[in-house]
Amino acid sequence: MLSMFSCKNEEEKKANSFIPKEIKEVIIEESLTDSTLNVRAFQIFEDGTLTFAGANNTYGMLEPNGERWLFSKQDYDSLKLEFRAVGKTTLDFFMMSVGSPALVFKTGDSGKMELVYKEDHEKAFYDSMAFGMIKKALLLVIQQTIV
Repeated sequence: MLSMFSCKNEEEKKANSFIPKEIKEVIIEESLTDSTLNVRAFQIFEDGTLTFAGANNTYGMLEPNGERWLFSKQDYDSLKLEFRAVGKTTLDFFMMSVGSPALVFKTGDSGKMELVYKEDHEKAFYDSMAFGMIKKALLLVIQQTIV
């Protein structure tokens, strides 16, 4: 049995409803050509900074003005990390690896990524994340387990 209900009045429902917009033009500009870069996930911050993570331990960002790309590698032991999910709060960028060990890194106060979560289980496989309760940066993840 499925039961759904809402406590909002009609005015609140209208204020929070989706309003479709017509897109008349899309302009695609080539910003970076790199045959070895494999981006799997990205986030855009409020200031326009684009952050990304991907294959081969790679993550980075494009500055808001679009003029400079910054790249880095996140090492952990001797593992070849594949990042497939990223997330953000108002202050931090997070990236999560797939497979075991499942690792979540976040921007640290030192300017380097810090390991904030590790799950070392043979069936661990995470491939997306979202955030709630931003003040406490509670990480919510969707786990996919291969049986």
